[in-house]
Amino acid sequence: MTDTSVPSTQSRRSLDTSGYIRRARRLADLSQRDLGVAAGMLQSQISRFESGQRLGVDDFSRLLAVAGLRIAIVDEDGAEVFPMPADVLRDRAGRRRPAHLDSHAFPEKPTFKMLLRTAEPWTAWHHHRAERDRQRDETGRDEHTEQLTVSDAAARKAARRTTRRTGARRQHVLP
Repeated sequence: MTDTSVPSTQSRRSLDTSGYIRRARRLADLSQRDLGVAAGMLQSQISRFESGQRLGVDDFSRLLAVAGLRIAIVDEDGAEVFPMPADVLRDRAGRRRPAHLDSHAFPEKPTFKMLLRTAEPWTAWHHHRAERDRQRDETGRDEHTEQLTVSDAAARKAARRTTRRTGARRQHVLP
């Protein structure tokens, strides 16, 4: 019988990559040489990794993939956590907005420039923590809700235009 239990909190402080590589070899029923060939590495590298030599995430992921395994980040409840999207809104210098704050394409309280439509369309606003938490409570969003992405902002803008256009057409229709 194979022990696949979750290690205790004490032993989770460092990642036992050598143990996972041995587990992957056992699951795939491969020798070090076979695993090396399948992963595009030398047998001597596999031996060093199994002896505790550090290895990069890319190499580790490649070795696990041979056995049909993958690296996943999970929260305290065991739910998988996915990375932030790459196309989040950026400021005028091309920097990403702070990851811990929620970005919005349009604020709840528009500025004078926005009312005059002279604000740049790529500008985004974010709320400070207290305001962010209040809005999250009101809307039911949580920290897993993604920041607004460029593609989401474009889709919302197109939907608003469509709504405005269809609303304008309805107003001009004679009874």
